[in-house]
Amino acid sequence: MSCQFTQAVGQLSIQIRLLIVETLISHQLTIFLVSRPSLLMCAFAVIVTLACASCVTASPRTGTTSTFALTSIPRKLPISKTPRTCNVSHLPIFTLVHQADIFTIYGVEADQQAVLDVAEVLQEQAIQVNHALGYDYRDPITVEIFPDQESLDQYGMNPDMKGYYAYSGNHLIQMVSPRKPTIHQEIDYSQRVGIAVHEYVHLVNNVINPTMPPWLNEGVAIYMGPHELYAYVCQNIFPFEQIPPFRELEQSYDSVPAADLFAYALVDFIIHEYGQENLNLLIRNPDRLEVILGTARSEFERHWREYMKLHYIER
Repeated sequence: MSCQFTQAVGQLSIQIRLLIVETLISHQLTIFLVSRPSLLMCAFAVIVTLACASCVTASPRTGTTSTFALTSIPRKLPISKTPRTCNVSHLPIFTLVHQADIFTIYGVEADQQAVLDVAEVLQEQAIQVNHALGYDYRDPITVEIFPDQESLDQYGMNPDMKGYYAYSGNHLIQMVSPRKPTIHQEIDYSQRVGIAVHEYVHLVNNVINPTMPPWLNEGVAIYMGPHELYAYVCQNIFPFEQIPPFRELEQSYDSVPAADLFAYALVDFIIHEYGQENLNLLIRNPDRLEVILGTARSEFERHWREYMKLHYIER
């Protein structure tokens, strides 16, 4: 494997999509979850872990796009980081290689099924993503499936993103093998496979608009990738008391608790209320939100909050 694929990385995402986090969940949330340890609360804990203060969105400009931080919960996503130069002799030995259209997937011997499953989901869903975003992405993409979290942490293209389940940039996706269960049992094998799609969306986003704001980049990647947990939270235990001002998501995405959950909610709102075509225009021209959506920013935010109250269920 040439170092060409793992040097100098283009972002959020990831993040992530994935999707999609804080060093420690806030003291208040910890108390809340301990006092109400129901299954629903466990699901919410998972989504907050994936999304808090950014499940993962990194700026697409010069850094990797991270997706899911499943083994650690950094307070802020490391954005615009420059990946280290790889040392191929120390990388896992990728004895498997599978070509599927524009995707070349590498894995270790134990991941034969995972390599095939990731290839299949990317080949199938890339067509849908391209159609939805109105962009025919045809550049070759390398996917490296690391055997476990430890090997990705040690030999991945961005050493500052330790604990992240996947990230992407510069025509490269690196991820932990979906064969390895995460610390969150709610994320099943098919969803872990689908994280590759989340990262693919980030790669497409970053080509369409390299300066796409994190809330939009991550929200789109989550919406078009695996988002069962996000949808579940919205339909069962949505944290209305934590909804941030839209301006905070725009200007301070990294510091907003559960930022990826609200980014997903924003994209869900835009698609259902304004349509995919207007979302695509917004992706390409995010500074023209008022013109594209035909509404003042204050009205847009008010409408978004009304949409969440109407369609989501409070915990």
